[in-house]
Amino acid sequence: MEIARYFKENLNKKVVILSHGYGGRLSVKGVNLISDGKNIFSTPDLAGDEPWLIASNLADIPVLTSKNRINSGKYAIDKLGAEVLILDDGFQHRKLYRDLNLLVVDLYKKFGNNRLLPAGPLREPLGEIKRADKVLIVSKKPNDRSETQLFQELTAKFNDKYSKKTFLCRFKPGEIFNIKNNDIFDPLLRVYAFAAIAQPEFFFNYLKNKNITLAYTREYSDHHIYSEEDLLNMLNEAKKLDAQALVTTEKDAVKLIALIGKSRAEIPIFALKLKVEADICGLLENS
Repeated sequence: MEIARYFKENLNKKVVILSHGYGGRLSVKGVNLISDGKNIFSTPDLAGDEPWLIASNLADIPVLTSKNRINSGKYAIDKLGAEVLILDDGFQHRKLYRDLNLLVVDLYKKFGNNRLLPAGPLREPLGEIKRADKVLIVSKKPNDRSETQLFQELTAKFNDKYSKKTFLCRFKPGEIFNIKNNDIFDPLLRVYAFAAIAQPEFFFNYLKNKNITLAYTREYSDHHIYSEEDLLNMLNEAKKLDAQALVTTEKDAVKLIALIGKSRAEIPIFALKLKVEADICGLLENS
């Protein structure tokens, strides 16, 4: 989203984002227009949580989903006049030529046990790092004292072994807002926290560090599609635990909007918005 904004706002380019559409119910055999930059034509459960979240946060930047990024890329150019295509999670999509190939690495988890799926977290052997033009190292622990040292160590490794330039990207928690009416969260509330993201401990630890009282934390698998039963169960559990609010991530929140409209929830539901801090200009230099 930040890269897309940079191209749009600083370089006045027509940008289109190409996503696979994981977790959505739409068929990805063809090309799905999730957003034309002004209107969103799908719901989170159909489009997938991430494409819908991207579409809802970006003005004048269309979002497409398709398993075949060549087809969605052609659609973006022919039908939407795209000048810049951004692939969401496309390092392995080698059929599509790219001018800039960015590898994203977690600062703390790095490469896990260095093994390929299913024995480890890697999709490709480490030797394929050679295909990256630049490396974006992501830190998800705000104000962590070890961040600078860890970044320097990982940067030295990428420079010495792979001759790759690295950039630090920090996830900065933003405001916590009410999903239904956008009211700002009262930090004195006792909360029931839940998430269906890849690293939920980041979210839970942030709440703890803000001295927010957690009555309970619930983890769902990444890309989990919430049902009315899920929401009802959490509301009932929260009530039994004397929790005064439910808190989740913005990514999870988009999948709850329709459900909240159907429910008569007596307990308010809030979401944490994430912000990104990175040298986007340096990252895109010479691309």
